[in-house]
Amino acid sequence: MERARLIAAILEPGASAAEARRLAAEVSSQPELLGTVVELSGDATTGGRTVAFAVFKSLAETRPDLLGPARKAILAFGGPEEPWVVPLLAGQAAARMAWPDDWRERVRAAFLPYLESSNRFVRAWALSALWRVTGPDDPFASRLEEEIDRCLGAGGALAARARALLAEREESANRSGNRRPRSR
Repeated sequence: MERARLIAAILEPGASAAEARRLAAEVSSQPELLGTVVELSGDATTGGRTVAFAVFKSLAETRPDLLGPARKAILAFGGPEEPWVVPLLAGQAAARMAWPDDWRERVRAAFLPYLESSNRFVRAWALSALWRVTGPDDPFASRLEEEIDRCLGAGGALAARARALLAEREESANRSGNRRPRSR
């Protein structure tokens, strides 16, 4: 796919999640196109921003190794005018990516405000992104464990996401032989 066709596909009104997955597959096979998606993710005047973030989310599911150059763009979301789906997609992408230690505070700054979102899905994936950059021995872990407890009591998507995060942490501890019970 050439750059011009990628731009046209992302900016097409009403582009769907299926289209975003197709575009992510194109970017996966032609990583040089990622820069174009990053450029369009900053275009808040069109639906292109939402589609670009959907491409980031799809790539995070299939090829998170490609997203290093997109880290800054993935964290550049938010604001009262932002449709709820953009922080949701950013959280879904960020939660599936590896983040270098020197990005930890940036991830926290981007997602911490969304723990108070009225949208349960946005809250759940903000929690996932924060959990991803917080190790069990990190002082911030106790803050996230409090949030996990809050989410477990909320039911629905929040509780399901909280249970999944706890299961991931437990599985990781079991694999490493470093079993550490949750602090209470």
